[in-house]
Amino acid sequence: MGKEISYCHGCGNRLLETEQAAGQVYIHENRRFCRSCCPSLPPAETVPMPQRRHSSTRLRMQQPPGPRPRETTRIRKRNPLGLILGASAAGALAIGIALAAGGSPSVPPPPPAAPAPVQAQAEPKPVAPPPLDEALSRIREIRQSDLMFERRAEVLALLKEASGRAGPRLEEVDQLSADYDRKFEQAAARLADFTRAEAMRMAAKQKYAEAIERLDGYPAAFKTSASAEQLRALRRDFERRQAESAAQPPSQPPRQVVRNPRWRS
Repeated sequence: MGKEISYCHGCGNRLLETEQAAGQVYIHENRRFCRSCCPSLPPAETVPMPQRRHSSTRLRMQQPPGPRPRETTRIRKRNPLGLILGASAAGALAIGIALAAGGSPSVPPPPPAAPAPVQAQAEPKPVAPPPLDEALSRIREIRQSDLMFERRAEVLALLKEASGRAGPRLEEVDQLSADYDRKFEQAAARLADFTRAEAMRMAAKQKYAEAIERLDGYPAAFKTSASAEQLRALRRDFERRQAESAAQPPSQPPRQVVRNPRWRS
């Protein structure tokens, strides 16, 4: 007859015959346990393993039917390495599915940066006008260097400003303004006489286009003078002559009569 083989219901280790003989195998709810896996029981319920029988099959047949054993609530210890490897494999599988479905995982754009606070610009402080003596000195300085009166608008603005706050010196400012206007008209008249002479010389040769071009070359700084108005009137006259010359047919030279010398008496 073979020996009876039994295993611990908790850890699954084989229960040796020596342990059974020493009373280190315990039965709880018709299940065999070793000393370390046996649930805590009152001393009366812990009984030693019976003596070895001839056959395990015969022993199971001789055991009286008992109640159906209940499932134990004891949780077996598992190796944590297997759980870690399983979680890593599941994460890698999820990443692979996401890459296959939609390409690279979409990364949310960073939030927009907050706009920098706008610093209020300080309003420029009004510049105080220069003293009257300084303004008059500046007008005289400009007049000496500006021979073609190209800065006439600046000088007129300074004269107007000085006249507004001259006070008892208003007569001095008015005299300076009148002297400036007089010299302006004199310079404009001299240039107008030269320009008129050149234009008239071209018109005498019936070169009205060149004469009009000479009049248009009059300096722009003197366009507001009285002499400029005279040149504009002369330009209109040249334009009229040019139009009349273009409308007339070209004149033919007189025919020359050649006489036979034999006809002479």
